[in-house]
Amino acid sequence: LCVIHHLISSVLAQSSSLQSLLLLYYYTLHIYLYIYYTPNKCRQISGMVRANVLTEALKGSDITRRTVFVPRSQFPHRHDPKVELSIQEDTKFAHTYLEQDPNRKPYVVHDGPPFANGPIHLGHAVNKILKDIAARYAMITGHKVEFITGWDCHGLPIELQVNKMIEEQQRQSNYGGSLVFETTTSPEHFRTKARAYAKSQIDLQMAAFKRMGLLTDWNKRYTTDDPSYVANQLRAFSQLFEQKLIFKDLMPVHWSLVNKTSVADADIDYRSNHISKSAYVLYEIIDPPFFGADVPKQPLYALIWTTTPWTLLENKAIAFNKQETYCIVKAWRAQDGEKKNFLVSFDTKHKLGDLLQRLGYQYEMSTYVPGRSLTGLKYKPLLDGLAGTKQDNSARPFLDADFVDGAKGTGLVHTAPNYGFEDYYLIKKNSLAVGQSMVDYDGKFRCEAGDILAGKYIFSDGTQETLSLLDQHQALFFTEMTQHSYPYETRTNQPVIIRTSQQTFLDTSRIVPRCIKALESCSFFPESRRQHLINTLASSPSWCISRQRLWGTPIPVLYEKNDTNKQKMICHPLIVEHFCKLLYKKRFIDYWWTVDNSEIIPQELLDKCKLPYKTENLVRGTDIFDVWSDSGLSWHTTSNGLNDAKNQADLYLEGTDQIRGWFSASSLLSMALRGCLPTKRFFLHGFAVDKNGRKMSKSLGNVVDPAELFKLYGVDPIRLWAAKNAGGNRDIVVRHDEFRSSINDTINKIRNTFKYLIGALADHDAVDGKLDHTKLTLFDQYYLNKLYRFASTVDEHYKNYRYDSAANEINRFVTSDFSPNYITTIKDILYCDELNSARRKSCLTVLNLAYNILLRCTYPITPHIVHEAAGYMRSAEPLNEWKDLGYKAAWKNDVLHDQMETLVQFKNLFIRVMSSKLGNMRNSDVVLNINDKKLYKKLIKVCNSEPELMTELFRTCTFNLSLRDKMAVPEGVTERTVCDGYTAQPDTTNRTPEYLGAAAPGKKDQKDGDFSDEDPESVGSLELLTTWSKSGGLENNEHWVGGQLMASGGRPNGKVIRFEFSYRKSANRKCIRCRRYTVLDISEHMNVCDRCRAVLTTGQTS
Repeated sequence: LCVIHHLISSVLAQSSSLQSLLLLYYYTLHIYLYIYYTPNKCRQISGMVRANVLTEALKGSDITRRTVFVPRSQFPHRHDPKVELSIQEDTKFAHTYLEQDPNRKPYVVHDGPPFANGPIHLGHAVNKILKDIAARYAMITGHKVEFITGWDCHGLPIELQVNKMIEEQQRQSNYGGSLVFETTTSPEHFRTKARAYAKSQIDLQMAAFKRMGLLTDWNKRYTTDDPSYVANQLRAFSQLFEQKLIFKDLMPVHWSLVNKTSVADADIDYRSNHISKSAYVLYEIIDPPFFGADVPKQPLYALIWTTTPWTLLENKAIAFNKQETYCIVKAWRAQDGEKKNFLVSFDTKHKLGDLLQRLGYQYEMSTYVPGRSLTGLKYKPLLDGLAGTKQDNSARPFLDADFVDGAKGTGLVHTAPNYGFEDYYLIKKNSLAVGQSMVDYDGKFRCEAGDILAGKYIFSDGTQETLSLLDQHQALFFTEMTQHSYPYETRTNQPVIIRTSQQTFLDTSRIVPRCIKALESCSFFPESRRQHLINTLASSPSWCISRQRLWGTPIPVLYEKNDTNKQKMICHPLIVEHFCKLLYKKRFIDYWWTVDNSEIIPQELLDKCKLPYKTENLVRGTDIFDVWSDSGLSWHTTSNGLNDAKNQADLYLEGTDQIRGWFSASSLLSMALRGCLPTKRFFLHGFAVDKNGRKMSKSLGNVVDPAELFKLYGVDPIRLWAAKNAGGNRDIVVRHDEFRSSINDTINKIRNTFKYLIGALADHDAVDGKLDHTKLTLFDQYYLNKLYRFASTVDEHYKNYRYDSAANEINRFVTSDFSPNYITTIKDILYCDELNSARRKSCLTVLNLAYNILLRCTYPITPHIVHEAAGYMRSAEPLNEWKDLGYKAAWKNDVLHDQMETLVQFKNLFIRVMSSKLGNMRNSDVVLNINDKKLYKKLIKVCNSEPELMTELFRTCTFNLSLRDKMAVPEGVTERTVCDGYTAQPDTTNRTPEYLGAAAPGKKDQKDGDFSDEDPESVGSLELLTTWSKSGGLENNEHWVGGQLMASGGRPNGKVIRFEFSYRKSANRKCIRCRRYTVLDISEHMNVCDRCRAVLTTGQTS
């Protein structure tokens, strides 16, 4: 018999095709045994042979493989950037935007236009990705999305690049000869080159944006140099002029000495590492009223400190703060007998004392002076007449000012209104004359400054000469090099000055209050940025909209020829409309610099407007609009005109730097022209910085090219990275190792989940789309509830623009929830049940719903992966018919959720305490003993209704729940220790991996341990307090581990519950088909369980 058994086993191992022949041979052998042995002996031998020989027959054949369903899919489990390119070429992907239902509610994502200058950087990529996520989410939740991309084609960056190109062309044309460059070129020629350059940059950037797969129509875009856009800009100015919001005045502005133009606040960057020569300067006070008996009758000097000594020539006042306390410092020097009395703020006396000691002075505080006592004081001016100036030699006043900080400088501030915003408004407030600036547009002293200073550069020899003049007249007390904060122009990285200049302004004082009121009620993310924008708008009463450059839209105003300072602007709606007609006729606004007056300002038009001017006596203005007023008007491209208040954009999404730029400009212009904000919602994200937190720049060599990232990792991983880092209150740190590790892992987990679902749903005929969710198994109903919770959470995050939270929730669900808890548990049913069994249909129903929900939840962030997955298995509805994320409120079941989550927590606890023995648990019978009656009552219903699922959940042979009222704690174990073999040691990890969270809102307080079915959140988190274990010495070779839990019930102090897991090796045997340990009927059916016998009997194949 042994020889026969071995022979048959060997043959079967080599060829399963002989199965039928071998079975026939077995029955022949069976007859032979009955001939030569007694009947009882034959039955004993034949049973042994049949069990072993046929088991080997099944193992050696493919019967089990052909009847076990194993999910198989061709969907790649790794992300391939090359596949994204083919997906983008697919019409289904490319035409998604164009095939939207026009009857849906519109949702407008307005694109703030980037400069058409140079290739895109990672900040551009992040910005466009976040806008695309918002657009795609809106589209799949029932909206018709309008996402029109735009470009800002004017401005200094483009002009500087064109200047370089012209210089390079001149250099090449002069190669080999004298390098004499043309210093000027015709406006028309320059603007033609600038326009061509801008178009080339749009094409360059558009190619990069197309690689990102944005949801937009690339044939429909806006540019700020388009004739229709420029015409609306001219009309907008005319309307503002008619509202008397436009004025021209001599006011301080940031002035670029390099580019000879005013600079917008948004283009200014204050840098703390600027170094200047600072000076302490003495101004003698005239007849000070607070000399006491202890103060000798000596001159009293107001000591001021400045980092811009070149402005001292135009000092008009000394500012103080009446809320501060000042003091008189008496100083003397023994070696030369010099004595001085200084007036400084009380808060700076120690700093002054240190300086005096450095200079060899002794000092004492002699008199304390309240700040209000300085009102009415006057002092003697300096430098008047010293440099040949013709300034007024009259005494100068002390002026009270809130901006003076007693702890900075000396608490007394030198005031020069031509070179400071606060200085200017202080002088105007006190009705004092400002006067003309003595510094020209190149940063050199004008001839009015006198022969000594005229022509000297303020940052070098001009400063030195000013200090020399002060020293000659004993007004200079001390100088030193000082590092401090100073404004720089971001376009040139060069310092600017604040200087009064004749400019065109928009009066924002009448607009800002309305903006602030509207901003208080609109949506902001993050919320903290709302006040930032409000403060920015409130900080300036006027906006300089004029620039002294060539590449831009000209301000449509006229002047009389004899108006040398160009102070009186001439503008009329009919004249502006004539300019617009010429614009359409000439195609571009370049005609402003080329056509004759007779064409641009016909006399009959002036007469029609009833303006008392002659064409030949008028000239056109030469200033152009600030680029922020260009782009700040872009909201009109999404509305039905300049005055349409009904069609606000739904979302403005930009970086935090746009608070001073596009957000402010758009808000002011929209409120002024149509009485509302440009958008209903503001979203602000951080900057892309390197791993050291430094802003990316070419000079630092830390710039990351998005095209390289797309090539290495693909677009969807970068989209996921952008979403996970779009917190708004933080910058976005770029780390390559993050793309290679966590981001790549998350992408692959999402892909693997889709791959499994596509394979599992391959026999889609088994999916009953009409299956009532109440007819599902209890465990499937529980996971339907989990799908509801997951999808509704992601939905809420998308609605609130918390893309980082949405991405994290998706990662948590596919990684820590769906796969380890649900898929692992239902694998046995999915693989081994009869294909059309009721519970297998129940599982497939949940898997099908999970597939469709995951498609929708991940689509806004990873659209390429979703389109790729849909190519292998379509969703239940076409993408353009999606109206929500696919979940239903009817799936929610809080009571079942509480019951099952508690069991899942016990499962995680079981895995934790049995970690070293988990491999042997499949053939073990396990009983969970608990000592709480109400908790037992809650859980026993589920355990009894789904016994086989419980074994799969806990990965055991059998699983039962038992109530044990009296459960003793082993000796030596306390509530806050862990005991293993009665050896107490601290528990460093005191929480289970999952928990339920707080109690449901609206429920009344309950006593600790009250786990009623009516309160679905009563258990809360299970906190592991202690564990212990003991093996051997018990009957039936039983082992157990136990412990104590704190069931929080959503409260800080919950009830302590004791538990035990008792386990022993099972008497059951392994089914050779499903590999579960169960009861086998070996006398009839070949070491398979009843379920597998039924499947084999039907002859089904996978």
